[in-house]
Amino acid sequence: MKKGMFKVLTKDVMKKSEEYVDILAFMKFLPLHIDQNIMEDSLTYIGLSPIFKDVALGEMVPEYLLVVTVDPETQGIIEVTAEEVVRTNNQASKLIIGQIKDLNNMAELEPDIFRKALIQAQIDGLRMALELI
Repeated sequence: MKKGMFKVLTKDVMKKSEEYVDILAFMKFLPLHIDQNIMEDSLTYIGLSPIFKDVALGEMVPEYLLVVTVDPETQGIIEVTAEEVVRTNNQASKLIIGQIKDLNNMAELEPDIFRKALIQAQIDGLRMALELI
């Protein structure tokens, strides 16, 4: 399975939720788990995407940094790149794993399916976080 995780600041998701959802729909991200860290004010997403590397059952889920390239004229997403964060001796370095440049040529499913799944997962994650407060 092409599985990965990444972190985002909660305030960024709240301010730009529509753009954020567009990015995750573009990369065909299917969320499996969302965790909120109140101390860091961040959300950690774990899920599936074709731009992540294959992870065998029982292996640690790699952490990624998402790099989004936007068309300056249309403000549309051109490319999303996942860079793996590799930690050794408490230092982090990046390794580029995968890219998606044109979703329409790769998609077997409509991006709206991923968009709806992501929105529902965000709502569920925020509900759980509010219950803890």
